[in-house]
Amino acid sequence: LSVLAMALGTAITVSALAVAAVTAKNFAVALAGDGRTGNRIHAAIEITGAAFVFLLGVALLSASLSV
Repeated sequence: LSVLAMALGTAITVSALAVAAVTAKNFAVALAGDGRTGNRIHAAIEITGAAFVFLLGVALLSASLSV
């Protein structure tokens, strides 16, 4: 029962963060408008997000290897 509660809490948290990220990205692209500027902002947001996830993974990996 406790594992189910933890899984549900994790699912809710991850879903809320995903919705917030997609909403923020769509808002930023809508502000930039269509065309080249919108495409550049879209690409920059995606690259920044991917880099953040990568760096977080590297930090977690290095922390687990140092113990």
